[in-house]
Amino acid sequence: MAWFGVGRWLENFAFRTTIEPLVFPGAGLVVLLIATFTVSFRATRAAQTDPVRALRHE
Repeated sequence: MAWFGVGRWLENFAFRTTIEPLVFPGAGLVVLLIATFTVSFRATRAAQTDPVRALRHE
């Protein structure tokens, strides 16, 4: 659906270009990798902190 919409949008420009269907799975993979890295980093950091230090701020 996004590929169709972007293709229709690109038709309005004077200089024509095509968009490959592999762009969307590639972008999804990049987003998935960034999300996995972020969640892993935050979870590791939270697991290594001292619980007493976290309770002091509440």
